[in-house]
Amino acid sequence: MLGRLVASDRHGVDWRWTDGVYSTRYRNRMYVEHPVGSQRYEATPYAAAEVFYVITGQYWSSVKYELGVQLPVVSHFTVELYLSRQNFWGATDDPAIDAVGTNFVLSW
Repeated sequence: MLGRLVASDRHGVDWRWTDGVYSTRYRNRMYVEHPVGSQRYEATPYAAAEVFYVITGQYWSSVKYELGVQLPVVSHFTVELYLSRQNFWGATDDPAIDAVGTNFVLSW
């Protein structure tokens, strides 16, 4: 953490079925956030990038970029607004997907 800048790196594996076909996928997500605001209210803008590797096919399948902001509503409840773009390599007809989204986060 540099000042209030927080960076993280998350690794994971998905065991999944896509169109009835089993595959295993590795994911690596890099994430940076920095809270802004006053003591009364603090929003947290963030940026993330995530790469996907299909282990069963042995190829890098896509990369996803995301920009967003976390907005606290009440204690333990946050709304996230984001823009995202996922670029695919090779095994798909769609080269990219763009999205605007909202997540509702309940935490304790």
